[in-house]
Amino acid sequence: MLKTVIKCGYGEVVEKKSKFLGELHHISSAEEAKELVAAAKKKYYDARHHCYAYLMGETGEIKKYGDDGEPQGTAGLPMLSVLEGSGLTDCIVIVTRYFGGTLLGTGGLVRAYSAAAEAAIAAAVFAVKISAVKLSVKTDYKNEGTVRRICDNIAGRGVSIEIEGVDYADGCVITVNVESGEAGCLEKNLTEALSGQVTTERLKEFFMMK
Repeated sequence: MLKTVIKCGYGEVVEKKSKFLGELHHISSAEEAKELVAAAKKKYYDARHHCYAYLMGETGEIKKYGDDGEPQGTAGLPMLSVLEGSGLTDCIVIVTRYFGGTLLGTGGLVRAYSAAAEAAIAAAVFAVKISAVKLSVKTDYKNEGTVRRICDNIAGRGVSIEIEGVDYADGCVITVNVESGEAGCLEKNLTEALSGQVTTERLKEFFMMK
């Protein structure tokens, strides 16, 4: 299972007076990635380069990087390799370089950009993306406590499960988010505990953080 960012990370590397400022962010679209790169360019308007790499998708299959004027293969691609090696997805790493007056050479650039990306990753906080199901549980008002206890018992086994909300407009309709592999167990437990006085509907599949 791949991880994604829930708290941004920032790091700094200095190589022969060149300063490399790394930042790692969660993203949900290519447009958001573009906006973050633009924001970095605006924030560090006097810097020489703003290179980036990002991964998106269930398996990190959507990939893109940019060298922003650095020699090809010395910035964006090494940063992308760092992301891939860290088991991440849905995130972008941006490294801004302030030129220190000394050329670093191809190897020096690769090491510096990689190190800045690693520093940003080390400072971030992550969660694991897991497949989940949004379940609608319809029952009588008096059974709400039982539904909550069953959810708590499942959570006690280390399963990701949460009650998203309760609607009392038409009986008692409880929306539950639960790991995909545990949805069947939840439905079975509810049916047995409430003697069939409950109906469930799988509304959609999505990803939740664990």
